[in-house]
Amino acid sequence: MKNPFATFDGYKDACLSKIDFDQEQLDILSKYQQKNKGFLYVYSGTGVGKTYFCAAITNMKINEQKRYCWYQDESSFYNNLFNKMNSKSESTDEEIKKMTEQEFLIYDDLGCLTFSDPAKKNWHRDVLFSLIDGCGNQMTPMVITSNYAPDDLYGVFHERFVSRIKDRRNTIIKLKGEDKRLHGV
Repeated sequence: MKNPFATFDGYKDACLSKIDFDQEQLDILSKYQQKNKGFLYVYSGTGVGKTYFCAAITNMKINEQKRYCWYQDESSFYNNLFNKMNSKSESTDEEIKKMTEQEFLIYDDLGCLTFSDPAKKNWHRDVLFSLIDGCGNQMTPMVITSNYAPDDLYGVFHERFVSRIKDRRNTIIKLKGEDKRLHGV
């Protein structure tokens, strides 16, 4: 697999051991890695290290050489779907189905896009629901990061979507810390 973080100095050597987790967070991550099913929903404020966390997970999966690790941030995800739709190479449903069949997925920055056009906003929510629903039904291992705490998702997505994220079989963890971009931590 090509590492999407290889060209970014701050991420190419990202490693979970370089993240300052407390014992509770380490226990939660360990349990998730052992079960290797369902969603690991990681949330925090801006700049705390969610994308670095994604890079560390991606690097770990690449180093294991056992898994294919699909990574996209929300913006890239939709840009790629728009491009495939415009080229008519695949339908949205076909692309979502391919994603739900991957061994491991990482979806970074859930809820970062906003749309003023109601049709685009509804399409965005429908496509994302299809991905989350498909992966949830198959218990596909998937890391999802967001600035939104799970309960805050109700203001952005419909109840059916939030229910799938908050499913008791999933793992939810809050990254703690300050905005590293502002505080130079």
